[in-house]
Amino acid sequence: MATTTVRVTEPRSLTVCGQRTLPAIVDERAIYEPEKTCFSTPYTSEPRDGWRKVSYKVFANAINYVAHVILENCGRPAPDTFPTIAYIGPNDARYAIMMVAAIKAGYKALFVSPRNPIEAQLNLFKMSDCRVVARPQSHRSVAEFWLQHWDMKQLEMEPLHDILSKPEFPNVPYTKTAAEAEWDPFLVLHTSGSTGLPKPIVVKHGSVALSDALHLMPDWNGAEPVSRVMERLAEKHFSPMPMFHAGGVYGFMSTAILSGKEVIYPPPERPLTADLAIEVIQATGATSASLPPSLLEEMCHRPDQIAIMKRLNFVGFGGGPLNKEAGDILWRNGIQLMNIIGATETLPFSLYYQKNSELWQYFIYNEELSGLEFRKATSEDNVYEMVITRKSTQLPTQGVFYTFPDKEEYRTSDLYQPHPTLPHHWKFHGRADNIINLSNGEKLNPVQMEEIISGNPAVKAAIIVGAQRFQPALIIEPFVQPKTAEETDDLIDRIMPQVAEANATIATHGRIVRHLITVSKPDKPFVMADKGALKRMATVRLYAEEIEELYANPREIPLSKVPTLDLSSRAALS
Repeated sequence: MATTTVRVTEPRSLTVCGQRTLPAIVDERAIYEPEKTCFSTPYTSEPRDGWRKVSYKVFANAINYVAHVILENCGRPAPDTFPTIAYIGPNDARYAIMMVAAIKAGYKALFVSPRNPIEAQLNLFKMSDCRVVARPQSHRSVAEFWLQHWDMKQLEMEPLHDILSKPEFPNVPYTKTAAEAEWDPFLVLHTSGSTGLPKPIVVKHGSVALSDALHLMPDWNGAEPVSRVMERLAEKHFSPMPMFHAGGVYGFMSTAILSGKEVIYPPPERPLTADLAIEVIQATGATSASLPPSLLEEMCHRPDQIAIMKRLNFVGFGGGPLNKEAGDILWRNGIQLMNIIGATETLPFSLYYQKNSELWQYFIYNEELSGLEFRKATSEDNVYEMVITRKSTQLPTQGVFYTFPDKEEYRTSDLYQPHPTLPHHWKFHGRADNIINLSNGEKLNPVQMEEIISGNPAVKAAIIVGAQRFQPALIIEPFVQPKTAEETDDLIDRIMPQVAEANATIATHGRIVRHLITVSKPDKPFVMADKGALKRMATVRLYAEEIEELYANPREIPLSKVPTLDLSSRAALS
């Protein structure tokens, strides 16, 4: 693979993209760019109280300190054994510190979602043979509950600002080259568990090196690689994505460490809301942001928030689809959207920048370079599944074969539709495992319909159900729950234009009828993944009784809502 030499501040430092390890990059920057800001973290839960800029010198020292703590408490492991240390805590920089410190100490970190049920956590501990859990005081009770079911040692992590304020600690050297570390574990993440128990995914150093090599990708067909665009535009990037999730940790790794840009962390003890995101952007002077689609779908109805987002170089989103109405409102108001897609298993994923704002839904793929094939997937017209075929692990989108080294191809289960006229432009069309098999033998992909219905400002989320039923039904989760049957009927009235629009996109067998529409319960919110996307199967299981009841006793339509037939003429009846 061709390489490009990249020099940093002083000529003594020489690094080659794609041929360096992540711990070595951090140590190198600590030597040659010690005052360069790696990330900013809030002093308190209030953005107005200020932010601490953390240099590479401080970041590297915090890593060395935590590596010493691991070695003192857990011992030095035998070479190339890489025992697992789980970490759980608030969404802050301790995840990044633990990630690199574990590598330096000869271990591998396992990041687990705090939202996993106990059976999911135990499955992850068992499958990764985890015998140590590190956590701050705030998560002591969580860890101790796990220890009632799984034998592990506890390791307490100090408060973040204490770790960042330690006196200089001796460097814990990491001497392996990228070639020597290629197949070593870098980090353990896990799948979302949307179709069963989450499974651990061991990310290899080779995948990280491929992410680094994305900086070398040339322009293609007039399009620039997304990785280079982000490197140019993300000077101060607000990234509130959870650090225990692939989107958060990959985002930090690629933006801060591989690209050398400043990442801004959110206040960790507060739930992310549209108002909080705007507060952070204003308080920090962020130049770009990555936000979950659910937030953008709220913000598109707030002119004051749109005005602030317009100042950003770009707003990235991922983890789930952004409904078309919201995206169109945003780009028409001058917000540069950047649609990002990827998966825990496929790091890295190569994309080209969509500079035509109107085509924000379409990804640009170089199929030949990336080893991508789009294969006819369903009975729907023009719907294809993306399949990654092995070409070489040295190609920038072939990281999946570090995860699955024995496979010759990887079926992503991601469905796409091609642009009607533009080659290499593909629009995400849901997951193959989202397909609903109706009892009449027809198949229904509900994603586009759900996006249209969720475009109604009253709707927080929508899910279409109906597996093994004759026709589908709809459950909507509103922002404001109705308190009476009359309010429920009024709410359904307000969404019927979107239901009609959604029905127009599908054959008759898949259309939603009013008497099979119901509203979620206030005490049973839809189950969402950490990345903000709907967990379909979990939500269907949660509402199993309500679904049975809806089909057994469809909602009665009030007479006032039944259209009046015009019998005055033959033309009126036609």
